[in-house]
Amino acid sequence: MPEPLTFLPVGAHDILVELADLSTTLTLLDQIVAEKWPEITDLVPAARTLMVCFDPLLGDRETLMRRIAALDLTQKSRRSGSELMLPVLYDGEDLGDVAAHLGLTREELITRHTAATYTVAFSGFAPGFAYMTCDDPLFQVPRRASPRVRIPAGAVALGGSFSGIYPTDSPGGWQIIGRTPVKMWDEAREKPALLAPGGQVRFRAISAEDFAAWPQGDIQIAPERRRDLTVLRSDFPAFYQDLGREGMAGQGIPCSGAMDRASLIAANRSVGNDRNAAVIEITSGGFSARAERALTLAVTGADGELSLDTARGEKLRPAYGQAIALDAGAVLSIAHAKSGARAYLALRGGFVAEEVLGSVARDTLAKVGPAPVKAGDALEM
Repeated sequence: MPEPLTFLPVGAHDILVELADLSTTLTLLDQIVAEKWPEITDLVPAARTLMVCFDPLLGDRETLMRRIAALDLTQKSRRSGSELMLPVLYDGEDLGDVAAHLGLTREELITRHTAATYTVAFSGFAPGFAYMTCDDPLFQVPRRASPRVRIPAGAVALGGSFSGIYPTDSPGGWQIIGRTPVKMWDEAREKPALLAPGGQVRFRAISAEDFAAWPQGDIQIAPERRRDLTVLRSDFPAFYQDLGREGMAGQGIPCSGAMDRASLIAANRSVGNDRNAAVIEITSGGFSARAERALTLAVTGADGELSLDTARGEKLRPAYGQAIALDAGAVLSIAHAKSGARAYLALRGGFVAEEVLGSVARDTLAKVGPAPVKAGDALEM
């Protein structure tokens, strides 16, 4: 069922669409972009509104509103992009007040801020200013009662549920907790705005000496990762596994690897992988994951009922040991096992995980191998 929308005319060639929340706004933005309607000349998202600008020679307001209202916004957009690590000198004028408001010391606030991941939701206010949402629900900070006339470029600030970095000297009412030496907007770059919607940002604390010596543009950009599966549920430990590390026992390194090697090999064979390709070992079931693109999976091992919720709303019951085709948005679930202890989830092409001593196998005692797989993790091929 279409989401209820409120349309407000703005000027002669614009429509302001009011929506329930940020996720619905971004979903509508992505839907309109995907439609590629020729009359659309610009789209300006905010927290709960989307400004739609159009060419009156190619379309009219009433028709455009009907087309927008008919879009299905029930499947929310899931954005991803490259991750940037930005240096911050935490010397902001409001750092103490923000810490007190959140019930933290200054040091605790810095620790929480550097541990969080921020995602760019949309841009606005000024060229290069990105409104970022945070995965730590602690950061809900009111704006200042009296805005400042001038906030310096590079100021790292909090306002409401958002974080932002001021790209130029400008007025502003957000709470300033630090500064970054990295330019948010630089016309000498191929893409002047450093932060783009979908991108992720982490912060790293630096000293005043590091800030003064920091070379402009020297930032750490992690390679963009492709998200193939998103883990929605993992009731018990789940690990990347393969056939383990042979021939290292003399160095005190056990073989590790899959507990049920035959089931691991069978899962890989079901999707056409090499027998030693990385899989996910799932203990006792209670696991589900959403496909972010069309892909093929197989499950073997412990007998827990499989269910597949398709993007079209169908509910299917796939079989163990057979290739399962998923479209983007489909969710595969593994119920708690009726018999056996461990199931094996294989992806055609194999999962990508960091190898340690030539294997992705997890040794839980020695803590060797990739970290456990948990809800919210992005799995890739």
